[in-house]
Amino acid sequence: MRALLDVVLLILNLYVWIIIIRALISWVNPDPHNPFITFLNRITEPVLSLARRITPSTGRIDLSPITAIFAIIFIRIFLVGTLLLFADSGDNFQAVFILGMFVYAVMTLFRMLIHFLIIIIVVWAIISWVNPNPYNPIVLALFAMVDPILRPIQRIIPPVGGFDITPIIAVLILLAVNYTVVRGLFVLAAMFLPTPYTYIHPTFF
Repeated sequence: MRALLDVVLLILNLYVWIIIIRALISWVNPDPHNPFITFLNRITEPVLSLARRITPSTGRIDLSPITAIFAIIFIRIFLVGTLLLFADSGDNFQAVFILGMFVYAVMTLFRMLIHFLIIIIVVWAIISWVNPNPYNPIVLALFAMVDPILRPIQRIIPPVGGFDITPIIAVLILLAVNYTVVRGLFVLAAMFLPTPYTYIHPTFF
């Protein structure tokens, strides 16, 4: 079973990269009749169409690839990790291990989301200093991701000396959540899993 699951992990990793490639290529408006573009669309559209149903609409920017990637990461950690745990535990496998793996998968995903948002906010703050073209696809994508986070803070904290400090506040809040809530729930997950136990590393890259 382990060999089969290793193949599944490899396929999931490759599929994530295919989604990333499609998302990056879409920013340059490629020829839809190009054989390579047709291939990318054919193998990714079924997943992305599902992701679009649960991804908030942002107008011109399609954030469904991000939703799809995080969903695949969850599958990689929870389902494959549970099956690996089952294969290695044998008769010692307990149903509570599933709960532990679920909490571990959710928290790993949440931690990755926090790290991702911190990077996006920092990049946005740097770009905003140079007055970028507001119609640039990258600028539009960044704004669509950071605006829901920064706008509520901007309503409370005005600019200081003409300088918008809300990105700094947002990063500090995300770091605080990561070091308190997320770490605490990781400890909770460890209570339901064999010790030590780390089958699935949460990073694809």
